[in-house]
Amino acid sequence: MSNGWSNDFSDINNLNKTLGGNSQADKNQKKDDGRFIDIFYPHNHTARIEQLFVMETTSKDPLPKNLVTASERNEFIEIGFRYGFKEGAIMVLLFLVFVIVQFATTMKVPSQDTSAITNGLLLSSLVSLAYGVAYSIHITKYDVGILTSKTINSLLAGRFAVVAIIMLSVGWALWALQTYVYSDPSAILKWAVAVVPSKEGGGYDIAATGFSFVMIPFGGSFPVTEWSVAYSLTVLIPELFSSWWLLSIIAMVSVIAPIVIAAIHKKTSSISEGRAQTELDNY
Repeated sequence: MSNGWSNDFSDINNLNKTLGGNSQADKNQKKDDGRFIDIFYPHNHTARIEQLFVMETTSKDPLPKNLVTASERNEFIEIGFRYGFKEGAIMVLLFLVFVIVQFATTMKVPSQDTSAITNGLLLSSLVSLAYGVAYSIHITKYDVGILTSKTINSLLAGRFAVVAIIMLSVGWALWALQTYVYSDPSAILKWAVAVVPSKEGGGYDIAATGFSFVMIPFGGSFPVTEWSVAYSLTVLIPELFSSWWLLSIIAMVSVIAPIVIAAIHKKTSSISEGRAQTELDNY
């Protein structure tokens, strides 16, 4: 009696059940948020992709297309959206920290130097490349057939959608801000007057105390005037928009590249499989 796996369709069904399948009960038991590491990496959904990869590369019988259901595809889109949102949020928050640092240092020592924003651009881009592309390219090697394509493309589409929304929305807001400010040369000074409270106003002492506390990492408190705020905005706004534009390009490339790589890998696998079958038939 043989205990080997014959690779027929019944064994595929058994494998599907053994490795987790796509039943609702299995999904309720296996979620990508049970451990700390799962916050940054969807282990269980990656395992599902690997399972489908094994099925498609070892099965001798054609696999039904509906083995991956519409509900499961939507779940992978949600997973991609979730992890894409984390990626975008990390990029935005990291970039924002460097913008605040640049704004504070420029108010303290008026200068055209915007190296803090440049550093924020580089580190935010690194987050997109290291966090997003590393995982996405990892799963593209499993794109060999219809089933793996359904799950992988759904996950990558979810990531693409949310990163595009975040980058374009923030970019549009910065563009609108820059357009508004430079439509009126005095707009920046008006903003500065509105932002910096008057010493006669009741909120001045509260704002000054809070600002002094925030400025501790930058060498302690220093005088803030309407002119220092206006100067900082004049220096920062153009640099902020151009830097975000570059970051957006890098982020969009990082979400499009895995999709292209997956398509190329699938095409290559199909050609290799066809060549191997032709050689077997001619043997």
